[in-house]
Amino acid sequence: TPSQAEAALRLVAFLTTRYANQPFSLFISDSADIPEAMRGQPLARRIILRTHPQAGIILQDDSPLPTLIVQGEGNALSIHSAWLSGHFNQLAVDRQVEVLEWKDPTQVNARTITLSDLGYSLQQVSGVGRMDISFAFSQADLGGSIRNLRVRLVGAHTPVEALASANLSVLFNGAQVHSELLTTRTDFDLYLSLPDTVLRRENTLTVRFDYTPREGECRIGIRPFTAQLWESSYLQFDEGQNLGPGFLRFPQSLFPDFLVTIEPLTAANLRRAADLISALQRASKKPLRLSWADWQAASTSPKDWVVVQSDPSQIAALKPPLEMQPFRVLNISGQEVMRFESKNPIAALQAFEHNKRQVLLLSNSGQEALMDQLIVSLKHSANGWYDLAGDVYLIGEGMAQGVGMDIRGGAVRVEPLQPSTAVWLYRLRPYLFGAGLLLLLGFLVWLYPKLVRRQPAST
Repeated sequence: TPSQAEAALRLVAFLTTRYANQPFSLFISDSADIPEAMRGQPLARRIILRTHPQAGIILQDDSPLPTLIVQGEGNALSIHSAWLSGHFNQLAVDRQVEVLEWKDPTQVNARTITLSDLGYSLQQVSGVGRMDISFAFSQADLGGSIRNLRVRLVGAHTPVEALASANLSVLFNGAQVHSELLTTRTDFDLYLSLPDTVLRRENTLTVRFDYTPREGECRIGIRPFTAQLWESSYLQFDEGQNLGPGFLRFPQSLFPDFLVTIEPLTAANLRRAADLISALQRASKKPLRLSWADWQAASTSPKDWVVVQSDPSQIAALKPPLEMQPFRVLNISGQEVMRFESKNPIAALQAFEHNKRQVLLLSNSGQEALMDQLIVSLKHSANGWYDLAGDVYLIGEGMAQGVGMDIRGGAVRVEPLQPSTAVWLYRLRPYLFGAGLLLLLGFLVWLYPKLVRRQPAST
C-alpha cells in the first residue's frame, strides 16, 4: 500500500543515516519469507511493515530473526513511521510503543552552522613548513541549496619567533581567498565572504599555515609551530540556488522535505526507489524527510519530487530533457555519437526543473530490468552519486555501464528519429539564413538604380 511504501522509504533514509559508516545490504520483499542471503547471518535484522487495526511498533526476539514490526492503517502507519525515523525514537523504553498523535517538528533552517555541527572537533597541526587544516561539507549538509556563503575562522597559534616567518592562507575549493602574515599575536579571528563562483555541491575549505624558521637554525630539535582551529568556527549563508539545473542540485534541493511517487506501485519499483533514496541520503549528513503522494497530487504540488515511473505516456507532461522515444545524440559539431531505435530499450535517470521545482525521474522504455542495471551501474561508479553531472544518466540494452549527458546545458543535442517541425527548422536554419541574405542582396541591387534615378539633375 502507499502507506507501507512511504514507511519503507522513510526507514531506508533513516537507516542509511544511522549506519553511514557501517555499510549494510538491504532486501525489500512483499513476502514474509526470510531471503536466503539473510539466513544464518548473526547481525541480520528484519522490519515488517503491515496493515493492522491495532497501530504500534513492536520488537520481537522470538522469531528466526530479531524483528521490528511497524503496523497500522492509513495515516496511523504514516505517523508511526515518521516517529520511528526521527530522533525521538530514542524515547522508547518498552518493547511495544503506540504513538497516539505525532506531528513532525517544524524545521527551522539555521543560517549558521558551526564546525562542531558538521562533526568536526578542534583541529590542530604542528611542525615546520606547510600545514593544512581542511574540512569538507556539502550544500545538503547545511540544510539545502545555498548562496552568499561566509565563514568565520577562529583559532590560536604559538608565537612566531624573531627572524622566523609564518603565513596564514584560506583556500576554498582550491582557490585562495585570503592570505596574511602572522605576527606576535597568538590568535586569529577571520570573517570572510566566499565567492559564489567557486561554490559547489561538495566543498572543501582549507586553512593553511606556512612556517619558516629563522635561517641557520638546525632542524633537529627545532621548536615546532603549532596552530589550532576551534570547533566554534562557523559558516553563514543565505538560502538560494547557485548551480544550474541537473544532478548538481541534488540532494540539497530536496530539503526541507519532498514528495515520492511510484507508479505502478510494485515491490520491484519500491526497491528501485529505495536504492535512489539511499544513494541521495549517503550524499548528506542531514536526514531526508519524504512523504508519499500519488501522481495527480504530486504533479500539482510545489514541493520537489522524486518519481519512479514505468509508464512513459505520463512522463511527457513533465517535459524532461529526454523523452523515451527513438532518438539520436549529436555532439556540438553535429556528429552523431549515439542512436537508439524503437527496438532498443533504455532506462534513464533525469534531473530537471519543472514548474519552478526540481524533479528526479527514473523511467524506462521497453525493459523494467534496465532500471535495476542503471542503479547497479551507479553503485559501482567510483564515487557513486558524486560522479553524476549534467541532467541525464542512461543505459541501454547491451551497455556495460551508464552514460551521462548534459542535454539542456548544450553539451549534446538530442533529435527524435522521426523529426518534428522544430527539428527540421533547426536543421535548415543555416540554409534559410543564407537564402535570406541572398534575397536581401537582390532587393538592394534592384532598389539602388531606382533611388539613383529619382535624384534631381545637378545645375
